[in-house]
Amino acid sequence: ERLKKAKLINLKGRRTKDYPKFVRSVTSFLTSAEVGTPHGKIFEVMSSGTALLSPNFLGKEELFGSKECFVEYKSDCSDVVKKAKNLLNNKQYAEEVAGQGRRVILQKHTHSKRMQELCMHLEGVLQGKSVEKPWGY
Repeated sequence: ERLKKAKLINLKGRRTKDYPKFVRSVTSFLTSAEVGTPHGKIFEVMSSGTALLSPNFLGKEELFGSKECFVEYKSDCSDVVKKAKNLLNNKQYAEEVAGQGRRVILQKHTHSKRMQELCMHLEGVLQGKSVEKPWGY
């Protein structure tokens, strides 16, 4: 609601036929983390090279490390307008955040990476070895 009042939100792309193109075309993308857990939208936006605004969520450090790869806003949204304006008014900052997010996704969260991890786990189980937990849980 705060973003609507500040005229910083555009819901135009939410039902577009070419969703990936839409996500890549915007400066930043706002999402929520329902029940404090990450969802697919976070990975989609970060992989597109668009700056993401999201509240904190469970497993953030394990999934993405400590570098700023998205802009975190408070769960009560009290700072979301300020953070959105900062991204929109500071193109270099938005590009840095977006670039770091994309790099993290390409390094850790591709389908190929998931298959490698799955094979590693299956091989360990079949050999009766202890299997590393890449996400910390």
